[in-house]
Amino acid sequence: MHTILVPIDFSEAAYSAFQYGVHLANLVYARLKLIHVTPVPVTESSGIAPSPTTTYEETLAEKTRLMDEWERKIPIQFRRNIEILPQVVFGNVEEELIKHMKSSPPSLLVMGTKKRSMLSNFLFGGIIRELLPDLTCPLLIVPCGTKYKTINHISFGTNFQDQDHLVVERLMDFPFLTEATIHCVHVGNGGSAAKEDFSNGLEKLKEKFNRDVMFHTLAVEEPNKKMVVQELLSFSQEHKIQMMALLAHSRGFWGKLFQDSVVNKMQQ
Repeated sequence: MHTILVPIDFSEAAYSAFQYGVHLANLVYARLKLIHVTPVPVTESSGIAPSPTTTYEETLAEKTRLMDEWERKIPIQFRRNIEILPQVVFGNVEEELIKHMKSSPPSLLVMGTKKRSMLSNFLFGGIIRELLPDLTCPLLIVPCGTKYKTINHISFGTNFQDQDHLVVERLMDFPFLTEATIHCVHVGNGGSAAKEDFSNGLEKLKEKFNRDVMFHTLAVEEPNKKMVVQELLSFSQEHKIQMMALLAHSRGFWGKLFQDSVVNKMQQ
């Protein structure tokens, strides 16, 4: 892992992502890129000629000052291991982030959410939803108010498709997840066909892994309904899940579930 990118808007949610970015960069001796995108200063008409309410230079100076304040919050002992690269950019947030990631692809993108629930509507909404189609690197989404902790339990929703094992293998590649147990979760209706599919898929995945990977099935009658969300929340609490992994462009059940209006209304 060479570069970790953390977009910041100086909010509490961004600070949670910032903390994770700092700790992860320290663990793997990575570059930490901090980027803040701010709108171009607007102008007002004074009756004679347009004049800026806040000049470009004033805005840049203020945002740079805030960026410096955040940078000073990084523990001194961490700075020996991290190359910190702060940047202030003017423009549209989504467009500038996409442009930046295409010109200088990071190894990991870390972003904060405004809500604490892992199933929050922010997961596939707002800026994150705009960025997903263009992502070429893993995205770590950190709920607002979360303090950095070692990740010991991860859940991954599987339909036993060919790409699923690649996600688990990629999780194993991250140095900060070496001690984590991965919980593969399958949702079915509990019928005989679902049980047979689960058994066949389970055996295929088990053949590929030789570390702490556990497999679970959630039996629900209608996998696209609110009860699935409730089952997932119960599962997460029971197994102390700290991180939920998703395959970004999946068109199967899990992709639909996390874009469904039922999940968009979830609050924890």
